[in-house]
Amino acid sequence: MAEGGGEQSSRRKLLSVRIAVQAAVVAVIFAAGVRAQESEEDVGEVSMSTGLAFGGSGTNFAISGAIGTSLNRYWVLMVDASYIPMGSSTLVRYPGIVVNSSGLYNFTIPIQVRVPLKRKWQPYAIIAPALIYNHYRKLGIHPNGSRYYFGASDVRGGGEIGGGVRYYWREYWGFKGEYRYTITSRNFSLLTAGIFREF
Repeated sequence: MAEGGGEQSSRRKLLSVRIAVQAAVVAVIFAAGVRAQESEEDVGEVSMSTGLAFGGSGTNFAISGAIGTSLNRYWVLMVDASYIPMGSSTLVRYPGIVVNSSGLYNFTIPIQVRVPLKRKWQPYAIIAPALIYNHYRKLGIHPNGSRYYFGASDVRGGGEIGGGVRYYWREYWGFKGEYRYTITSRNFSLLTAGIFREF
């Protein structure tokens, strides 16, 4: 009975999160339609960011880069890649197994919903599918008892939600701060700050 109750509680929590995310996306879209300023379509962008990854995978340094284009004044399609060195932590748990040199690559295709409230400030929401690749070295033991490390990896799908804010320092240059929550086999958060260039 306890297991069944815990399962129902988990389902209720997951449903609550989904409803909250859907409500937030609808609110941001509505706000964009009401308050956004005019902006050009088909504007390209490149960006670089650095920050921290934390949560189920521990706390680690992270670096990311993105390129994308605006679909209209509110919607922007990006292609984003992040790298997180994880040391002895892995995306999939392996209890009792020694691992080192772990690194995680997070590939996403985010849709940004932007709300240009003022000329220089632009908050936005993010939703994205994710493909996550984790490479590492796992400890093995030969029949004679000697130890060795061999390469291994895991690939998982997932999704991301989050948001950020952009500040235009000059006409085509600016700074951005961003938070993302990645939902996968071990959920984690990514908090970054960086620079972008439009073209």
